[in-house]
Amino acid sequence: RAALAEAGRARAERLALLRPQIESFQGEEAARQAAWEALARRREDVAARREAARRSGEETGSRLAAAVERRRMLERRLDEVHRLIEDLTSERVEPGEVERLAGIEARARRGLETARRHLEVLRERQRQWREQAADQGRRLAGAQERRDTLEASISADRDRLSEVAVEAA
Repeated sequence: RAALAEAGRARAERLALLRPQIESFQGEEAARQAAWEALARRREDVAARREAARRSGEETGSRLAAAVERRRMLERRLDEVHRLIEDLTSERVEPGEVERLAGIEARARRGLETARRHLEVLRERQRQWREQAADQGRRLAGAQERRDTLEASISADRDRLSEVAVEAA
């Protein structure tokens, strides 16, 4: 028993001596853990920045490609416009081209004059038909009025005839 009690005291003394060392190791472990956590946060931050830079680079690349394509299309359009202007302003005129165009112009003028004459005839017909329609509308209204008057007169004559028949009977 005494040996056990002595061993318990020795153990307690050793624990008392080792506790400060253990606590210092725990403090070092906490500092080491904090450093690892800070390093992990820094890695995440660097990874997020890399991803943002990559996205920005891709976006810039796509914008550049779109601008290059727009420029290429505009240059093609400009070349086409220059070609068309050159074609229109060239002094080359075929010898028969002027006579052909003069003939086309004369036929177009004759066609235009014919169309104007026909249009005047159509407008005159339309005016006459409107006048006829208005006249017929007035005559119809008069006939309807006369019919209403005659119907009222017939109705009154029937009533009078019925009264006379009743008096005669």
